Amino acid sequence: MSNFWTAYVKLKLIVTLLMAMLLIGSIVPVRAQSGGNWNLVQMFPGTICGSYRNGSTPAPTIWILISLSGTWTSPVNYGIRNLPPGSTLVRTTFVNGNPAPYQPVPPGSGDGSGGARGRLEVTYHRGSTPPGTYQALLWAKDGSSAPEKTLPVTLVVKNEKCSRY
Repeated sequence: MSNFWTAYVKLKLIVTLLMAMLLIGSIVPVRAQSGGNWNLVQMFPGTICGSYRNGSTPAPTIWILISLSGTWTSPVNYGIRNLPPGSTLVRTTFVNGNPAPYQPVPPGSGDGSGGARGRLEVTYHRGSTPPGTYQALLWAKDGSSAPEKTLPVTLVVKNEKCSRY
């Protein structure tokens, strides 16, 4: 009879523990799943220069191409912060290799070198964007609770023609 009671007590203990685990699981908040293991990539990294060319180009536009490496399971938004004063930004997404109006990059995967996923067109305006060197920040964020990915980028605005760095 003692084996019966021992088994009965063990079964009751297991059921009680399972019920407690279920109750705790329904109370404790669950973190959103990560959107995958991916990184932001600046294609052709380095300093990017735009020049007024001594007045012959009153509104030069520079292009920054971005890609993603890894796997992302939700759409990825992207952009740039800390632009030079007076500059304007147009974002473009590449769909099947062709530029299209901005939309988040759809879920997918890549190695970061197989083609641009997005383009940031920054236009400087003579009179409102003074020549100088500016530190901007590329950013990308998926729909998960993971922090956004960022990359610093140096933007140079010149009066004279830009030379290779």
